[in-house]
Amino acid sequence: MAKNAIWVVASAGSEQWIGRLVPGPTDRIHVHFKHEQGPLFVPLGTETTIGVATAGMSAPVCETGVLVRVDQRREEALECVFEFDPPAILLEAVHGAVIDYRDARRHRRARVDEAQDVPIPVTLPEVEPSARHFVARLIDGSAGGLGLAFPRVAEPILCRTTFLRAVVPLPGLERTGEWVCEVRYRSVIDDETVRYGVQFVSDGLAVDPPGPQLEALWDCQLCGAEALLAETHAYCPRCGAARHGHEQEPTWRDCATVESHRFGGYAVACEVCGVAHSERAQYCGNCGASIGEDDADSDTAR
Repeated sequence: MAKNAIWVVASAGSEQWIGRLVPGPTDRIHVHFKHEQGPLFVPLGTETTIGVATAGMSAPVCETGVLVRVDQRREEALECVFEFDPPAILLEAVHGAVIDYRDARRHRRARVDEAQDVPIPVTLPEVEPSARHFVARLIDGSAGGLGLAFPRVAEPILCRTTFLRAVVPLPGLERTGEWVCEVRYRSVIDDETVRYGVQFVSDGLAVDPPGPQLEALWDCQLCGAEALLAETHAYCPRCGAARHGHEQEPTWRDCATVESHRFGGYAVACEVCGVAHSERAQYCGNCGASIGEDDADSDTAR
C-alpha cells in the first residue's frame, strides 16, 4: 500500500468495514473495499459513521455520512460513495487527497423517452416469496444491461439480492422474455427513488427455454379482488378466502402494473407463518391468517 494511502473505516450499527479513499466530488467521498468485505447489502440511505486515518495523523477524523451508491463493476474492489450534508471537518481533512487516477467509465446507452413510462416486472429469487415481486421503471438500456428505477422504500429488500429476473420487452425479440440479470450497481436518484444498473447474464441471452416464468393470475370470487398471483397467494390477501376458480395465464403487460403486485412487500408480517406483505393486505396470502384491521383496507373492488 502506498505511503500516502488514506484508510477509511465505515460503520453502520454493529457492522464495520475498512477501505481506501479514492477521488470524488467535494460533497462526497469514494471508498474502495475488498469485495465481500464492504457494505454490499446495506440499504442505500443508511446513516454511516466514517473515519479516516493516514500516516502522520495523531488521531482519526470522524464524521457522519449517508451511503448513496454501491458499485461492484470493478473486478477486485467494491466502490461505495458516501455523501455528507453539510461537508464538514472530515472533508476538510481529506480535501485534495489523491490515491490513484482513473478514467471516467462511459457507457453508451439507449435512452428511454421521458414521456414513455415502461414498467418492468421484476422477481427477486433470493428473498422470501411474499417480497419477491416489484415493478420497476425502465430508465435506459443498452445491448448488455438496463437502468431500472425502484421506489426507495423497497431498498431494504432490494439490497439483499445480487440477481433478479426481469420481464423486458427488448427490441429485436420476437416475444418478451424473462431475463436473468446481475445487479452491478445501485445509487440514490432522489428522496423517493433508487437506480439499479443490471447486466444480462450469459451475454444477454433470453431465458428460453424455459421461457418466461410468470405466475398465473386468479380472481377471488368471494370479494372480487382481481389479478392475484397464483403461486404467491394461496389465499386472498383481501378477504382470506382460499385460492379457487380458473387461473389465467398472464402476459408481461398483465404483470407489469403496480396493481398486480399491490400485496407484495414487507410492511406487515403474518404472526402465524412470518410471511411479509404490503400494508394493503388484510390476510396472509400464504396461510390465510388475519394480519390487519378490516377498516384499514384501502383496496376497492374493480
